[in-house]
Amino acid sequence: MRKIVSGLVMTMLFIGSAIANSDNMDLSIQVISEQEYQQLLAQAPAVIEPELEVVVSLEQAQAMLGGRFIFREDTLWITYESGKELHHIDYQHEFQFVAYFPQEQLLLFDGYHDLILSLDTGESITDNPLNRQYNATGDWRMISYYNSQFIEYQIQRDVAGEWQETQTRFGSFIEPYNEIVEFHWLDDNRFIYTETVVTPEEAEPRRVLGTLQ
Repeated sequence: MRKIVSGLVMTMLFIGSAIANSDNMDLSIQVISEQEYQQLLAQAPAVIEPELEVVVSLEQAQAMLGGRFIFREDTLWITYESGKELHHIDYQHEFQFVAYFPQEQLLLFDGYHDLILSLDTGESITDNPLNRQYNATGDWRMISYYNSQFIEYQIQRDVAGEWQETQTRFGSFIEPYNEIVEFHWLDDNRFIYTETVVTPEEAEPRRVLGTLQ
């Protein structure tokens, strides 16, 4: 997860859209040499991320949401605007508040897995807003989510205001418990990343080129 600065409000990356499945995108990956990786890295464009308002103060999030957080002993109750229960959390022992995203109406909690709740629908989503990485045009992004055992990765494309997922899950190409530690977009269809390897032990990280088709 990216480091966040405690305080009231800061801006980070995001332009909000709905998410849909796509049946016309696929993803292939190719392990490349260190020399190839460095040559491609030198071509990677500078990226100016879209802005996202992030509230990291629980007290400010409570004030902005007008009482939709209710503490009862060690339990945090979250309600819809109507007052109906949306979700409740064992706040002291399972999860801690990380951030509120007003533009998307999302809450992020940190615990044994990433818990990202939609205040509009009550659904838990598998997209941590703090981990998104956009390409230079803002049409593609890499997202990730910690599922309590390992990090899942996905590539999405913005099509007419809807974020569409690639047909093949990005995470299926990465062995469980491996992790992407460096990621760079090259253009709309290609990206490179460094993947740490769990087995065999002490294996060298992989340099990888991804291509969207």
